Amino acid sequence: MIDKLLLEKISLAAIAQLTNLSEQWLQDDVKAQYAETPQQAFVSSTKKGKIIIQCDEAWSFLGNKKNKQ
Repeated sequence: MIDKLLLEKISLAAIAQLTNLSEQWLQDDVKAQYAETPQQAFVSSTKKGKIIIQCDEAWSFLGNKKNKQ
């Protein structure tokens, strides 16, 4: 239940109050879970090819915004 509440981005204070747990215990539990989580993302390689980016409209928008007084 605590994990589901954390996934909903509910504050630790609110979770502690809803579950009748101390905030310190909850913080320690979150730190322990974070320590067990792998910190490296695994990315599969993809085909490398050309990437075409059209940025003329963005460039003119930024240029106009910069000159606006």
